[in-house]
Amino acid sequence: MKLNIFLIAFSCIILSSLVGCEEVTLTSGPVFCEYKNKDTSDTYDVNSDNVIKCSGTSCTVNGTGATASEGVLSITSAGTYIIQGSLEGQIRMEVTENDFIHLVLDSATITSSDGPAIYGIAANKITITIVGENSLTDSANYSAVVDEEPDACLFVNADLSINGSGNITVSGNYGDAIRCKKDLKIVSGNIIVPNAVQRGIKAKNSLCIKEGTVDVTSTNSGIKVTRDNNSEKGYIVIDGGNIAISTKNDALHAETHLTINGGYIDIKESAEGIEGQMIDIIGGEVHVFATDDGINASMISSTDSTTSNNNNDKNQGMGMPGDMNNKNNTSGNQGMGMPGDMNNKNNTSGNQGMGMPNDMQGSKQNGGKPGGGMPGENSGSDGSVYINIVGGKTYVTVQGNDVDGIDANGVLYIGGEAEVYASINGGDVYGNMAALDADGTNAIVAGATVVVTADSNMGGGMGGHGNSGGNGRQNNGNMNNNNNNNNNDNANNGGDITAPPTKRQEQTQGQTQGQDQGQIPQGGFTGNMNSTDPNGGMMGPGGMGGPGGSGGMGGMGGPMGESGSIYQAYIKTSVNSQTAGTEIIVKDSNGNAIISYAPITSYSTILVSSPSLVAGQTYTITTGSDSITATASEADTGSVDPPSVTSPAEALLKKNSTSNGNSIKFNLFSIIILVASIFIIY
Repeated sequence: MKLNIFLIAFSCIILSSLVGCEEVTLTSGPVFCEYKNKDTSDTYDVNSDNVIKCSGTSCTVNGTGATASEGVLSITSAGTYIIQGSLEGQIRMEVTENDFIHLVLDSATITSSDGPAIYGIAANKITITIVGENSLTDSANYSAVVDEEPDACLFVNADLSINGSGNITVSGNYGDAIRCKKDLKIVSGNIIVPNAVQRGIKAKNSLCIKEGTVDVTSTNSGIKVTRDNNSEKGYIVIDGGNIAISTKNDALHAETHLTINGGYIDIKESAEGIEGQMIDIIGGEVHVFATDDGINASMISSTDSTTSNNNNDKNQGMGMPGDMNNKNNTSGNQGMGMPGDMNNKNNTSGNQGMGMPNDMQGSKQNGGKPGGGMPGENSGSDGSVYINIVGGKTYVTVQGNDVDGIDANGVLYIGGEAEVYASINGGDVYGNMAALDADGTNAIVAGATVVVTADSNMGGGMGGHGNSGGNGRQNNGNMNNNNNNNNNDNANNGGDITAPPTKRQEQTQGQTQGQDQGQIPQGGFTGNMNSTDPNGGMMGPGGMGGPGGSGGMGGMGGPMGESGSIYQAYIKTSVNSQTAGTEIIVKDSNGNAIISYAPITSYSTILVSSPSLVAGQTYTITTGSDSITATASEADTGSVDPPSVTSPAEALLKKNSTSNGNSIKFNLFSIIILVASIFIIY
């Protein structure tokens, strides 16, 4: 008897270790989706399946498993249901948790005056096939809401797949447009979300996009997956399709993995463009326009909150010196400018404190805002947080204050066959408020093509009064604090103000004259950007400057040793300030164009690295009507450990091995159950 009890307990422990009680510790990506027949099949038969024709508030049902009442079509049995016509009301689906419903929307218009247009209350899986032109519209107010549910025009409490050759327009007038409480797969078809009060598309467990078109306009996040307590969930995978997002918050937000294997992604408007803990870009073409970080990798649950406009924490932090590693700065008095009010509209405090650099004051305490936190705190320098770009084309443009282009609160790795074009309106190439920022390894590896632009001549935004040094780069505590009235004088922790000693210091080659010497836009400073005047500039609204910085709110220009490693030939140089849209052309000595890129932000600093560059050779860089020559620098020595796969080919191999691995895991699981059962019986 005791033996049986022991065996039962042992079996339970084994089973729980396999199916539950797991820590949220992620395995490096990329992640791959599996599309089964129930996801992809869009076949139906009007002669044998249930056909429902609607008009006004009534529907005629030809078949079984569905009933119609005034304004409500109820589906209560598994099967295929073809919906045609217009319904002023709601489709409700409630079957057992083992049942599958195939809902075919054949040129259907569903307009609900109270609640979701389609409400999947219970099922194992629901697949919606779209044929022709379809429309779903919910009400602005829901009368029957329990625990904040339902809250979406298309609300499904089951696995949901969408396929077909038609179009569907889903308007979220109450909350989300589309919400799936389990796993969501978009296989094909055209999905348009013209407006959503909250999120355009929200899933709990996961989201896979295979093909089709997805066009989202939302107030809150564009596309979001929320599961943060299961390492095998919480992910977004984009395998193909054409995706466009315009939102006031995050465009693509995953809690764990975010993998882009293919497709065309156009993030036209966002606060933060792409977010996840482990981000792999293997293929496709990605365009990001953001007013906060363009691509951001942060620890699970550290990126859920949006930047608050009512931060009541008083500290504004100390304006750090412009360039703590400026070898050529002969200024005798740099000044630690005290930023008075960094865009603080309602500050009732007398003493603003001293603004810490970059995200030392995030939107949440202890580095809560992506990019915040000291290394080791919500940081993944060990590879647990990373951005890995090894294929496809990625374009990132960021315009805003206290922002980064590509920001890894961990490891940033660019290599393989990737093409990366990153532009930031202000800031610099590396460091705080930079085009390329990482708490850990920050590497460009041989094979990748990388073009980075920054505008070191841009000022740092509106700040308080303080003595400004030379050319300081903007860094601040909290630049968007609208209602600061807390009396806490202690600064929040955050920001990476030191870098691993293995990183090389950033070098500026071929600096040209003719940089602006007058007042810099958005608050910079007055004085020569390359001034050797002991007093530097006077009365810039923020901290002091350093070369290459953007005088502003107490920032460090060329951040305290933070830079990156480039393992192939590269050119980093300054040019005369160029307006947005001015093309950059890099040509070799034979006149062959190596690089051609037109940033949509102004710029004065350029970094180019490409397999086509040869160290020691001279290249001509043309920017508008200006032209300079620069010599390609030698690649850094040594090597770097990748956080994930290093090429699309390696990703494909991993995909194939993962499928086999899942099978092996399942077989092992089955054997353990069988052996445990035999012991218990005997």
